[in-house]
Amino acid sequence: MLCHRGGLRYNEKTMALAIMILLTLAAVAEVWYVARLFRRSLSLPLLSFLIYLILWNTLGLFEFEFLFFLRFLPQGAQMGFLLFMSINSVVLLGGIAYFLVDFLRRWAKRVFPPLLKAGLIAPFAVILVLHTREAVERLRTNPSPETFRVSAPWAANLMMLFLFLALAEAFLNPGRLQAPEPRRSLRLFAATTAVSLVLFGMSIWGAIDFGRSWLFQLSLSGFLGLAANIPGIVILRGMLQRTPSAWGLAPSSDHWHRIVEHFGLSPREAEIAGLVLSGKSNRDIAAQIYISPETVKKHISNIYQKTGVKSRLQLMNLRLHRE
Repeated sequence: MLCHRGGLRYNEKTMALAIMILLTLAAVAEVWYVARLFRRSLSLPLLSFLIYLILWNTLGLFEFEFLFFLRFLPQGAQMGFLLFMSINSVVLLGGIAYFLVDFLRRWAKRVFPPLLKAGLIAPFAVILVLHTREAVERLRTNPSPETFRVSAPWAANLMMLFLFLALAEAFLNPGRLQAPEPRRSLRLFAATTAVSLVLFGMSIWGAIDFGRSWLFQLSLSGFLGLAANIPGIVILRGMLQRTPSAWGLAPSSDHWHRIVEHFGLSPREAEIAGLVLSGKSNRDIAAQIYISPETVKKHISNIYQKTGVKSRLQLMNLRLHRE
């Protein structure tokens, strides 16, 4: 016999909690993998993508918890939870739109003018203010989830519109990228991410219906949301391996010679420092220049000592500052 409470079975509640834990672990694992992938070659474009991914996965978890807890929370607690989650969702939606646009424009070496930034943020700020005022008024007059209708859903539609416009711009006009590999990768990233977002949107808005339970449909939307960025992550991983200079990681020759001369690096140290700035690991450097990893480690220690830095990221920041 299955126990019931408020029309919902205990095993259904347990299943929903298990799925929520799996979604959380998957979201954290995806961000952890990308952070490790970028840790030795972090640049401003990749930092924007990492922030975008964190916000996107956080939003996905928020939406699952939003619908999950509305079914299981007591009636008196539903309204406060609904207000809290919906206001935070507007902030997350605006952040997602901003950082993906910023990432794509930096990748294409386009300027992100202040006016465009303001135009991107302002609609979400307006929606947030209107939504909060309407929510507070609703709490004061008729605090019932069934009558809670606010303008916050417009934020999701606006976010998707901005994402598709940015991806279309990246696909149709790769900006100042001249080399064929970065241009091809940018277009492939834009196309695959757009297709993934379409599938995710169809699952959320009910266009994809497998005729299963609400829990199955909700879980499918959650995992599709996490999977939406996997093609893009694979493309970025390949770009980091093949053309690190596309992210500004490989030092330009003129500035690099000045840095080498200023800090008195030997030719071998200069070579290894350049490979470090290109995102190579110690093992990769050792294989490329035919020395042992221990020797590479010793050279890097000497480079750190001469330049006064303590990590690869500080060395990259030093080079960017000098240039």
